[in-house]
Amino acid sequence: MRKFYTLVLSLLSAGAFAQALSPIIPSHGTVTSVYQKNFSAAAAGDTLGLAEFAPGGQVVNYGFQGGGYIFGVNAASFDQQGTTIWQAGTGCARGFILDEPSQISGALVLFANKTAGANSATSKIVAKVVDIASNLALASNTSQAADTIGPKATALATAEVTLAAADTTNYTFFPFATPATVTEDFAVTLDYSSCLLNQDTVAVLADQDGDGGGVGYTWGRLSFWISTISGNPVQSAWAYPAAFLQTPIDVNLAIFAIVGGNTSIDDQNFFDGLKLGQNYPNPTKDNAKIDFELNNAASKVTFKVIDLNGRVLSTHDLGARSGGRHSFDLSVESLSAGNYFYMLTADGHNLVKQMSITK
Repeated sequence: MRKFYTLVLSLLSAGAFAQALSPIIPSHGTVTSVYQKNFSAAAAGDTLGLAEFAPGGQVVNYGFQGGGYIFGVNAASFDQQGTTIWQAGTGCARGFILDEPSQISGALVLFANKTAGANSATSKIVAKVVDIASNLALASNTSQAADTIGPKATALATAEVTLAAADTTNYTFFPFATPATVTEDFAVTLDYSSCLLNQDTVAVLADQDGDGGGVGYTWGRLSFWISTISGNPVQSAWAYPAAFLQTPIDVNLAIFAIVGGNTSIDDQNFFDGLKLGQNYPNPTKDNAKIDFELNNAASKVTFKVIDLNGRVLSTHDLGARSGGRHSFDLSVESLSAGNYFYMLTADGHNLVKQMSITK
């Protein structure tokens, strides 16, 4: 069980947004524990990012002293030579270290909370898989231009959910219609700018300060408007927390990447000691066959079927299995038509794929 805290921090405008937008330092905030809540990782279908997340079991929602959240919607204004400048958080991103080429079939996100404004029916959160490269983000509050590694603009895969569908008690799935092929380190970005424009709030959970391990794969998206927040911002940039917080934090965001996309396990390398084949036939109507392979023997192997809202619909205990190739027959007769995920777990290691059911 993960303990869930809300902390309040103060924001520091980055100094890299051209001469017209010089840095501004709001009043200092203090770290304040507001409330705590328990989270269970039972429905986690991720394969990248969970092992490093919240090693101490504490999950945090970092609040922004001016209102909103550090890794969520926030906004503050300041005067720049007689002109009101609005600075707002419109997105966040988490990077992933890749050991071998993979296909990313979806993302999982833990949202801390959300509130709906008057126009929230059109609010959405967009997830993208992107490559990362040098000189695409701001490293610190003294940066005068993008000077460190950051997310690229071109999306390799995209999925979106409405604000109404964003789950604040469980994992929210972002299934990519076409898996993204990644060959090097990459990032999953979230864009919630429409929530800001519709006066909604939404926040992404993170782990404790120091849990990031100094990797530097956490970014916030800062956007600026003149006079009022409306339409497209005049400037935006990705930034390390050190570029927009008075007291930087080193954390991982609760964003996880799902590895999948290969049809046959013959075409895969072992991932965390596992191979997981695509169910066949796919789509399926009643029964599906799933091949999997273990690099080593496992004392406990299970399959779970999970819907797009993160609910575990069924759990199948396969007991102990030897190293090598195995098959599992999955009955889906009781499931409605649609898309689902199935997760293989062997001694705590997970792999997930998506399947389609027709009737």
